[in-house]
Amino acid sequence: MPPKKAATKAPNTSRDINLVHLDAEEQFEQYSAVCDVFKAQMGSTKSFTFDQLLGMFQQLDASLTEEQVRSMWNTMDRDKSGDVDWHELLHYIFDMDKWMQASLEDYKGLIRTAVYCRIRPIGKDGHGMGEEVEKKLDGWTEKSVFVKDRHKRLEYKFPNQVLPPEASQEDTYRVVMHQAVDAWLVNATNVMLFAYGQTGTGKTHTMFGPRESLSSDKPHDDWGLFPRAAHKALTTMETFYKAYADTGAKMSAQLRASAIEFYLGEMYDLLNGKTPLAWMPDGAPVGKHSVEIKKVSDLAPFLDTVAANRTMSGTKMNSGSSRSHCALILTLAECGADPEKDEFLYLSRSLTLLDMAGSERPGKAGTERVGADKMIELLYGMAAGKKLTKAEQQGMEGSCINFELSAIKSEIVKATEQNQKKKKYQNNCFPGTALTRYIGRCLVGQSWLTAIVCLSQSPQNGWETWFSCEYGEGLAKLQAPVRKSKLENADRLEERLTAEKAKAKTVFEATPEKGSAMSKYYSLRQATLNQVTEELQEVQQLLAAARADGS
Repeated sequence: MPPKKAATKAPNTSRDINLVHLDAEEQFEQYSAVCDVFKAQMGSTKSFTFDQLLGMFQQLDASLTEEQVRSMWNTMDRDKSGDVDWHELLHYIFDMDKWMQASLEDYKGLIRTAVYCRIRPIGKDGHGMGEEVEKKLDGWTEKSVFVKDRHKRLEYKFPNQVLPPEASQEDTYRVVMHQAVDAWLVNATNVMLFAYGQTGTGKTHTMFGPRESLSSDKPHDDWGLFPRAAHKALTTMETFYKAYADTGAKMSAQLRASAIEFYLGEMYDLLNGKTPLAWMPDGAPVGKHSVEIKKVSDLAPFLDTVAANRTMSGTKMNSGSSRSHCALILTLAECGADPEKDEFLYLSRSLTLLDMAGSERPGKAGTERVGADKMIELLYGMAAGKKLTKAEQQGMEGSCINFELSAIKSEIVKATEQNQKKKKYQNNCFPGTALTRYIGRCLVGQSWLTAIVCLSQSPQNGWETWFSCEYGEGLAKLQAPVRKSKLENADRLEERLTAEKAKAKTVFEATPEKGSAMSKYYSLRQATLNQVTEELQEVQQLLAAARADGS
């Protein structure tokens, strides 16, 4: 999408994200159309002359003139050697200069958050035609949602697009994830998709789809956003490997998945028995586990583990309500040789799908309302080993969820105001929970935030629908810088991580587990050592695979 024209007096005017769109599979189809012809003409050689190229292209398209082919030749012959090899041919077909531009060229100005709405069909789980309350969903258009009460009809214009009840999972992915996946795969950008809505509006279905659909490695109609994004990453990697198989190119890639739960202000590793995670002041988790995803069906056991460890609690609104926020993270890392510089380059970036806990009123959910003073009292009790009653636990969960949602909305307003005034926003909101700091990374440019707001049609859920629209409107106001992940020299990165591991090991081994003032840092230093060890192993594996691939 082209950026909107910035006003001359406002250098920090916001704009839609400006992405380079490249589809490796579409380009591979073009490559396949000429590949067999080229191989037949070239025989055992790995390069061809202009006359060979002219004959091959005119065999494919008789309308091509010599002048047109000469123009293509001049672009393909990058080293001006007088012939074109497979590398140069693929560089031209896949437009690798554009891929590099997409990876390296920074975004300009402040970037707006893209927010979408999805309307859940009338159904069960409290989403039938129940008793009407004061507020109700009163229709929608492609770009607006209407909520009505006895006084007025409000129009919410924040959605980039509204997905109606009949929208399929594929429709939803195409609308919501087209830009997000382009930003992640092609434009080297960390992306966070924020899924918001009351309990039972279809957030989890939208994100993942039914469990049984994940048994398929081929596209399935019921796949949600997460498996579709993973499939796109895997097929993109596979496409490049197929295309470059005959060139001796040195490259490797790896897709990994991790999962974090945010519960009662803290952070937990859902792949490691829900063990507490240390986190840095900017919300970055330290020491989280991950698993490699080689095919979409690998997501099934991954998500089973996540579901088994995630905090659930039945309420009047939903018997299986998630009472925590959950971040599912796909990290794509690549390593490849740059033949022009005789070095290996490394690039890593992540796509995070954040499934937010349901926002609901305590009275309607059948939970206890817990105020700030009571929450502090209960937290102190938990720290002292007191076991909470079920009512106290549910009240704490609901109050913490609502507190964090409110804090995030307030920080978005604050960050946008400071960004527009060219003041540097600090990701240090107080009191800062793990979740608010983690999402705060989007407010300072470490990730691009996109969002989907899921809405209920049921008249009995009118208040929750109104609140969700208010929240979506707040999310849509975010304007923040966005920074791309940086290409690194893989050998220098390996050297740096090796030194960091040695330092972290020395510091950790000097820290007593108990009985010392330094013992309070034991868990953090252990997690730091584990994380840098895992990062180093991943870089070494990719570097070794890339070197072996071209040997």
